[in-house]
Amino acid sequence: LVEREFFDDIFMRVPQARKRVYAQFMTFEGDEVGLRLSLQLIAAKRRGLDVQVIIDDFTDKFLSDKHVMHPLLKKEARATVGMIKRMKQAGIRVVRTRPFGRGNLFFLFRNHKKIMIIDEVAYVGGNNISEHNRDWHDFMVRMDYPGIVKTLEEDFHDTSRGKETSRN
Repeated sequence: LVEREFFDDIFMRVPQARKRVYAQFMTFEGDEVGLRLSLQLIAAKRRGLDVQVIIDDFTDKFLSDKHVMHPLLKKEARATVGMIKRMKQAGIRVVRTRPFGRGNLFFLFRNHKKIMIIDEVAYVGGNNISEHNRDWHDFMVRMDYPGIVKTLEEDFHDTSRGKETSRN
């Protein structure tokens, strides 16, 4: 799925999900794309689905490849904090990975994975959840092979428990 196709696909599938939605991204920004997906995730949780989100701490410092203190991003930075708070308040398990540490010692140690699982369909690739990323010429691969979906689900759960794994 190239460029906007991934976003069109997930925005169609999440409201139709019946069992689970897992989302892991390096950035999940409080812009049009992120806010729309967060509302869909909250609605899915209210329907009784298992909804979990993993976001790298990079989102706390950078949005649209600029530092959150950039004058043009202050509103989006506040929206991102509020969006994550609302997902948690709705009962969505939100896990944050790779804190920067004291003095930003671990700045380069990012969790760069992008995985999304909606029922029995999984996506992996290069897209983050942001308008900025939506407009890049990037892609995600959609898969429905049970073995691959299961492996990605195991990786998702390992990451959510803080366990670093590598699967073949």
